[in-house]
Formats: sequence, C-alpha cells, structure tokens
Amino acid sequence: LRWRATDHVALFGGIGLTDGKIDKYSGRPYTNGNKLPYSPDYTGNAGAEFTASMGGSGLKFVARVDATFVGKTWFHPVQNDTVPNLPTAFGFGQGNYGKMSRDPYEVINGRLGLRSDKWSATLWGRNLADKKYLQEIIVAPEFGGSFIHDSPRRSYGLDVSYRFAN
Repeated sequence: LRWRATDHVALFGGIGLTDGKIDKYSGRPYTNGNKLPYSPDYTGNAGAEFTASMGGSGLKFVARVDATFVGKTWFHPVQNDTVPNLPTAFGFGQGNYGKMSRDPYEVINGRLGLRSDKWSATLWGRNLADKKYLQEIIVAPEFGGSFIHDSPRRSYGLDVSYRFAN
C-alpha cells in the first residue's frame, strides 16, 4: 500500500501472513502439523517519506523512516521436541529441538538525502534502535544445540551517486 498524503508526504506499508504447516514428512512423521521452517508467521513494513524542493535549483530534500516487522520463525521441521539422534546411541543424550525458533522482531531504518537530476547524496541508518535478534539458526543438535548467526547491529553510511548521461 502506498498513499501520497500530500505533495510532500507519502505513507506506505504492507503485510504478509503465513499459516503454513507440514502436511506430510515421511522421514519424520511426528513433525506433521508443525510450522514450515524459514517461514515467519507474518512480515510487514510501514513508513513515511517526506520530499521537498529546495528553491528553484532543482535540488530536492528527501527524508524517510521505515520499520520492518517479522513474526516468529522456526528453522527446523522438528519443533519443541527432544528426539534420539546418532550420538544418543553412544550415551550423549538426545537432540533438543526446543530452541530452534526466532522470536518476533522489528527494525527501524532512516534516510536523509539531497538529490538533483545529476547527483544524489544520502545518509542512512539501519537498525537505529540497535535491536538484537537472531538472523538465522543452523540446527545441529548432534553438536549440543545449534549454530546461531546474530543480526546486523546498528549501522550508518553515506551513498553518493553521479549520473554521467541523461
């Protein structure tokens, strides 16, 4: 959804909902009915953009803030279960799949820039609230749990571009 509220302000947003479940997994029939791995319950975004001309120079000021929302996500078809695996035969215990999900999270981003017909310069910030969340979980219960990949933390940057041709 995108709505130009005024000549200078645009609002936007979107949402995706998923209620995917495993119908049949012959290798692990006890997973039937579990959530689909790597498929968040929902995703969404919302934001606003402000654009204003700066005099008669053709220069424009652009400011934008947006947020991204991601629901709970499972990373394996086995969920909230403890099941035997190969090391169980050697007395090392069973594989615990109870922590193979990521909690919902949200990230806020922002941009401030100037642009003309030939060039643009934009300061940007990602994950402005420095939200900590798991980017990914690589399931490895045979090694005692999982390998986790943390999210990118707060970051800033500057993008500059120049167009040599129209």
